[in-house]
Amino acid sequence: THLDKYLDEFSKHAESNGVIVHWAADADEFNKITYTILKDHGVKKMVKSKSMLTEECKLNPYLTSKGIDVI
Repeated sequence: THLDKYLDEFSKHAESNGVIVHWAADADEFNKITYTILKDHGVKKMVKSKSMLTEECKLNPYLTSKGIDVI
């Protein structure tokens, strides 16, 4: 019932430890943020585990369409 409070608290604590927290409003924004991070680091191939979030957002096909080899 207080998810917004806990997310904000988590974000503040993570950021105080040097973590960069990204917020996405939808699957499209999530995919774009993920791709931008990978592109900025010159990633051409990545190995990732299966997760419900990436399955629901169709991240693998999105990254493949951008030229990233997802294993």
